[in-house]
Amino acid sequence: MARRAALALARTPSARTALGLPRTRILAIAAAVVCAAGLLYLGARESSVFALQKVEVDGATPAVAKQIRTALAPLRGESLVALDSGDVEATLRALPWVASVHVDRAFPHRLVVTVEPERPVAIYRDGGDAWLVARSGKVIAAVRPDELPRLARLRIELATAPAVGRTIAGGDAATALRLVSGFPRRFPGRILYARIDETGATLVMTAGPELRLGDTTELAAKFAAARAIFASLSDTELASADYVDVSLPERVVVGTNPQPVSEGLDSRS
Repeated sequence: MARRAALALARTPSARTALGLPRTRILAIAAAVVCAAGLLYLGARESSVFALQKVEVDGATPAVAKQIRTALAPLRGESLVALDSGDVEATLRALPWVASVHVDRAFPHRLVVTVEPERPVAIYRDGGDAWLVARSGKVIAAVRPDELPRLARLRIELATAPAVGRTIAGGDAATALRLVSGFPRRFPGRILYARIDETGATLVMTAGPELRLGDTTELAAKFAAARAIFASLSDTELASADYVDVSLPERVVVGTNPQPVSEGLDSRS
């Protein structure tokens, strides 16, 4: 049985023999197919068959979508085949309100842009100037110092002045943003500003005592301890206290600061 199978296999003609074509002819046909595909690709790149005519934006506000379409306007009429998605995404990530972006070519004429917008969490102030800052540290826009009063202010030193579209640099900046973005939503109080100095991190509240965190380890435990203390104190007790120190969350201290710190939104930082 094995011998018959071997004989049958030996007698099976090769594809080349079955087609009756010599090897050189097969190679020539393959080369012609590859060449034709290349010519078709080049033609698609240069022709208007797949020209970009419409940009669709998902996940962005109307204002941000308008910025994206404006940024991509120079590409209108360009072939989608020749479009470099990586270059387009890099261009759009440079826009102030864009955190991340993904681009899909929808042939024959559409480009679909899916956006994750930046999330503003704080305002950095420098005297009479102020900038809206995203959770990532990216500066989204220049604003008035008294705008968006529900957002925390940052009182930190920066190596360079903020610029829209750039990320504020420095360890203190990253720490302050982590504090205000991670602050519990249901906390019985609101942050006025975050301060980072040699004593550690401090959150000054719009009303009541300031919250002293020390270093920024164990933030979840520290915020939980602070929330429990703030919720347990009466309005009179909160008004008389100057600080709540949760640098050791297992041993919270409520006390009086001989030099209490306060700031209004219209004051200069």
